[in-house]
Amino acid sequence: MIKVDLTKTYLSEEVGKNIKYIPEGKDPREESNAKDITLYFVINKSLVATLEGDEKLSAEKKTAIFNLWFEKIMAAEGKEVVLEADDVVLIKERVNKAYASILIVAQTMTFLKGKLGEVKEVK
Repeated sequence: MIKVDLTKTYLSEEVGKNIKYIPEGKDPREESNAKDITLYFVINKSLVATLEGDEKLSAEKKTAIFNLWFEKIMAAEGKEVVLEADDVVLIKERVNKAYASILIVAQTMTFLKGKLGEVKEVK
């Protein structure tokens, strides 16, 4: 099991800046509406998105994805979460399918390995 800090932010291609998003319903012309993309945001979106090939997933696999999202990611409220190795594998698969951005995918993989992110072994 590993403990993952879901508050980790993503570096952009601009030195010293983070990747941002505009929350739904906010005016994209207002820079103050921009929020940092966090590991929580990326994992959350990748687990609930309908991705190519999802129609072929078994009901058991879909339920496993839902349970990971609801029982662990949502329950963590964007802070820290303890994940099993299988959870990490599933998250990596979903993020890789959900995001084309090398910046998002590579940083997610790094956060879940513990190099840039603070991932610690839990005993």
